[in-house]
Amino acid sequence: MFDIALDLHKENTYGVVLDDKSGQIVWEGNFASTFRAAKETLEPYFTNGTKVAIEATSCFYPMHDGLKTIKEIDVIVVNTVKLEKPAVKTDRRDALRIAHLLRRNELPVAFVPDKKLRLQRELCSLRVRMVHSCTQCKNRISSILHKEGKRVIGVKDTFSQKGLKQLEEIKNFISREEELEEELDILSIFKKKQARVEKQIDETIEQDKELKKTVELIDSIPGFAKTLSFVCATELMPIGRFNSAQSVAAYAGLYPCIDSSGGRMKHGKIRRVGRKLLRWALIEGAHATGRSKNPIGNYYHQKAKQKKSNHAAAVATANKLAKLIYHILTKKEYYNPGMGQQVQSLQPHAS
Repeated sequence: MFDIALDLHKENTYGVVLDDKSGQIVWEGNFASTFRAAKETLEPYFTNGTKVAIEATSCFYPMHDGLKTIKEIDVIVVNTVKLEKPAVKTDRRDALRIAHLLRRNELPVAFVPDKKLRLQRELCSLRVRMVHSCTQCKNRISSILHKEGKRVIGVKDTFSQKGLKQLEEIKNFISREEELEEELDILSIFKKKQARVEKQIDETIEQDKELKKTVELIDSIPGFAKTLSFVCATELMPIGRFNSAQSVAAYAGLYPCIDSSGGRMKHGKIRRVGRKLLRWALIEGAHATGRSKNPIGNYYHQKAKQKKSNHAAAVATANKLAKLIYHILTKKEYYNPGMGQQVQSLQPHAS
């Protein structure tokens, strides 16, 4: 048997093969970052019981999916966040270190979603990008109007149907007419694409019974609309991979840094090392919940008053929501106000 470690990059991969019994290097070298090249190079070492470890990079999926088709080997993906960063870092050193940790069964393993879940997560990311793109267009349009001394009158939302009609008239009376027209066209394109993605999300939810049930459970929490519920569902499924409510909050990067020395303990800012999209959805949900009258909203206002910061209150509430979602999904029960009391004692001193 052999232990194989791959330091994967976009163009080239450095591989190290160790003998499982002796720990000696059997082979090492570079090859192209494709499954075909990996198979041609490493096939002599693909025997029953051989283990292959791949670094979790932005481009590991094709290599991982290809190697998983080989029945004789066991493929794992390394959670590089949990690996201590060495003083001297090279491709060879990285691959060699991973190979030795693999041989000793000491590697932190990352969760690898299946292809269906990956596509669902991509829909979430695409929808967020479309929203951000629309916001950027709106900001540029608002800047043009401000510099030209113009504004939409009689409507609350500049980009409502009535507001857009006024913008079409205003553009004929400003010097930056072409620029404003281009921005309005771009905004229209992004809005259409956003609507198309949201339709895909609705269809995806309806076609997957398990996903639909999960979204409905999360959506029962005050402040969580379908989109935020869909993001949380795809980021956390399957919920069985988490062993506690705290692990869900940690996965979202919502636990504070802790500095403990000499019997004194200090809590700092959140670590921001978890799933970025999940953390965003939970914080957005926290802000939305804070605008409603319920136990979680009351908690948000209590933290805002205590910390004198809405952002700090949203982070603390998002931590609470992450734990609440864990309880809802594991028990498969819709939200009720009493659930907030169950996770109250688990709340850390977030800042």
